[in-house]
Amino acid sequence: MIHIDNYIRYCRNYSDQSNELIRDILLIRDNLDGNNRGGHLKQAYYAFFLFLERHSQYIETILSSPLDSPFDLANSNFIDYWKRFLRRNRNLINNELNFNIPTLISILPPSLGGDRMGGGGGSHPLKIIIPILSKFYKEIFLTEIEAKGIKARYSRKYIRTVRRDSKIVNELKFLTEHKCQICQKQFQTNSGYYIEGHHIKPLGNPHNGPDIKENIIILCPNHHIEMDYGILKIDPSNPDRVKHIDNTNPFHNVTISQRHSLNIEILRYSYENL
Repeated sequence: MIHIDNYIRYCRNYSDQSNELIRDILLIRDNLDGNNRGGHLKQAYYAFFLFLERHSQYIETILSSPLDSPFDLANSNFIDYWKRFLRRNRNLINNELNFNIPTLISILPPSLGGDRMGGGGGSHPLKIIIPILSKFYKEIFLTEIEAKGIKARYSRKYIRTVRRDSKIVNELKFLTEHKCQICQKQFQTNSGYYIEGHHIKPLGNPHNGPDIKENIIILCPNHHIEMDYGILKIDPSNPDRVKHIDNTNPFHNVTISQRHSLNIEILRYSYENL
């Protein structure tokens, strides 16, 4: 994910400073109204950024709506996906970013996937953040990826669902002590540790990767996204290290915590084709 400070900088430099959403976002961020809603804005930003990373097909739908008015998320054609996203990630906490989905759920009303009855203080920050964030995501994040010659490894809109063997991933999570094999970070939630299994050669068409230990690496959400988009790759000639598209990135050429063997042919396929 891109840090919220970069988004705020984008808003401050936005071409149309008369845009009501820009003015509202900066008012909340700088606490000019004294209502201390900066934390609400932060939770809304990180949650919806993560949602767009998983459901980027809705960006154009959002951008077809006015960019100077709060987005009507409750009546959008993807509200059910947003609510499902919150349910599936309801225990996700990132202490480094001070990002906490349980907090967001507690300040949103049921119509927006939360559990706060009688309204919710997080509704307005979420509604105003969506249009400009979608524009920011498309112009900055996706454009940067394309400029580096990287393409998403699949379109989430058309991917075929493949049944995975959760037992394999759970065994690897235990083996790695629920730590990201790249950054070694551990994410504690109210229901235990949160970490993700990444298939190096994706399952399903068109790649048809195998659901085996030698094709899986355990990653935090941030590095999982970067692996998905080819921003981070494992070098098959040196499978103990990862390569970042930006060789000044602190995770470029770092050593992977190896607790199990990876298949070299799978690494080579991923490195050359994704």
